[in-house]
Amino acid sequence: MRLIRCQGKRMVDSMKTTLDIPEKRLQSLMKSGKFSSKKEAVNTAIEAYLRNKRKEALLQAAGTEEDFMSCHDLGKLRND
Repeated sequence: MRLIRCQGKRMVDSMKTTLDIPEKRLQSLMKSGKFSSKKEAVNTAIEAYLRNKRKEALLQAAGTEEDFMSCHDLGKLRND
């Protein structure tokens, strides 16, 4: 069942689920991030993972577009 809640002007779409997460790993995550709840720790870890995947995709695409300047070309412009 999906829950949609209002928080101020923003709608939050969330879904309750049960996860089997090793307790030591979760406790380590909570201590390292000083999180106040397990939910906050897990959500932050998911966001960090997704952010890293987006960065990896950008790095894979770096230098593949012919219309952009290379670092060498940009350096030449800066020195002129």
